[in-house]
Amino acid sequence: MKRKFDAHITRETRFGGLSMKRYTWQFDVWPLDRTWTFVQSDAFNPQFSALPRTTFLNLEAVAVDVWPGDQRKRTIYSGDEQFFSGILNKTLEINNAVNPFPGLCVVRSLVMAADIDFSIGPRLAHYIAHHGDNLVQDELGDIQRHHYGRVRIDPGQLRMWINHVTDSLGRQADRPVLLPIPRQLTLWDEDTVAVRLHVLAGRRK
Repeated sequence: MKRKFDAHITRETRFGGLSMKRYTWQFDVWPLDRTWTFVQSDAFNPQFSALPRTTFLNLEAVAVDVWPGDQRKRTIYSGDEQFFSGILNKTLEINNAVNPFPGLCVVRSLVMAADIDFSIGPRLAHYIAHHGDNLVQDELGDIQRHHYGRVRIDPGQLRMWINHVTDSLGRQADRPVLLPIPRQLTLWDEDTVAVRLHVLAGRRK
């Protein structure tokens, strides 16, 4: 696979997969049965229908049969519908908290929440406050460079957001948190926020 898609590979992922880019599409590719949660836990069967239950964030908890074959209809797997609930409520929340890279989860959550201007759900806010407490600015920059290939958001800004989330929980521990970022005025009700999605592909057995 590396030889065939060498021109499109941008990096190897932390879990041993390949990250590729084609035009504006980004793909993370790995064998389905090597999904980290499937390897670490016997509670899941390594199949597409279970894949949405393995993601850290609710807005990643969806899988689609791109090439179903055998004249079958394309299937959308969304587990307990957290993906669609998150879209409707405009709230980023934890789907599966078990992850070996909590610092990366903190950074990715903040970057995504800022990108799509969604609120941070209570569970995710507590996670960010707990695991982000000891993240210094240099580490916040290093995590971004390793994951994104560049610094997406100034580490000082990320540090300020972590503090904001922590302070917000001190006032209302069970409420979603909105990051303090500049926002455009809403002119009419039909204004909507576009959601950017990554396409994940796995290998069938």
